Amino acid sequence: ALVEGADFLGGKASDCALMLADYWNARLEEWTFVRGTDLAERFQVPGYYVRITPADVLVQDGAQNEWVLIKNRAHDPHLPAGEQVANDFLQLVRYGLRSADDPHIVASVKVMDGVLKTDTPSGPVWHRYNGDGYGEHADGSPFDGTGIGRGWPLLVGERGHYALAAGEDALPYINAMVAMTGKGGLLPEQVWDATPIPEKGLFPGHPSGSAMPLVWAHGEFVKLCH
Repeated sequence: ALVEGADFLGGKASDCALMLADYWNARLEEWTFVRGTDLAERFQVPGYYVRITPADVLVQDGAQNEWVLIKNRAHDPHLPAGEQVANDFLQLVRYGLRSADDPHIVASVKVMDGVLKTDTPSGPVWHRYNGDGYGEHADGSPFDGTGIGRGWPLLVGERGHYALAAGEDALPYINAMVAMTGKGGLLPEQVWDATPIPEKGLFPGHPSGSAMPLVWAHGEFVKLCH
């Protein structure tokens, strides 16, 4: 945003915006990449990007060990920032800030796939982050302020974008998104990713009780196909 906006500023203000963008970009790993955690050891990687880090990471060493609240949970799991993983870092590749084969990205993808991916009859699907509580309860009852996060087809699209940037075939991700559609070819916000509950119309890899269509998901699908 700073780089794009710099063109509208002109002069020293433009130079300042670009300098700040370069500074932030150079410090991304220092602020948002953790090393030597239990998850890193589990997946045999040096580290990975975290979902969110406390604001005092700018001035406080060890801030990534601080607890970060996860909303939409009846009982917060009390995970430190360094143990919370999401898909957001893939945007660094889409925006051209990091290459698809950057070691930090490759390691983070391995952790992301290991923690957030669920295989369904429709294909693989990814959760927003570990500990997410935005979704139906275990018994299939609707989200009521708390619940269990489910798989998001739009994240299949984002994972497909990364695969494409890494020189891989994007077709499996496109096919998975198609298989996750509901009636009329509409893509849902989330799909069910647990044991079937037929009496509630919940089947793995198919729309849950979430919003449908989710236009964001359709946007990711169209962009990936393009």
